[in-house]
Amino acid sequence: MIESLSSHSVQTTRAYGLRWWTVVVVHALRSAILPVVSYAGPAAALMTGSIVVETIFGVPGGGATSCRRR
Repeated sequence: MIESLSSHSVQTTRAYGLRWWTVVVVHALRSAILPVVSYAGPAAALMTGSIVVETIFGVPGGGATSCRRR
């Protein structure tokens, strides 16, 4: 996000007189969110897959089977 705020496109939009909140949300956050999404996508798929495997095979771990009381 810090690198996005110092980019030329963000500085130019701020120089045009747009509000700081608009510049941050529309221009800076838009380019800064890409690495977060590219990391979170595969991580969510791994968690979902592990929960499905634990549920089907009854292996205790981080899924729904470990949350049940015995």
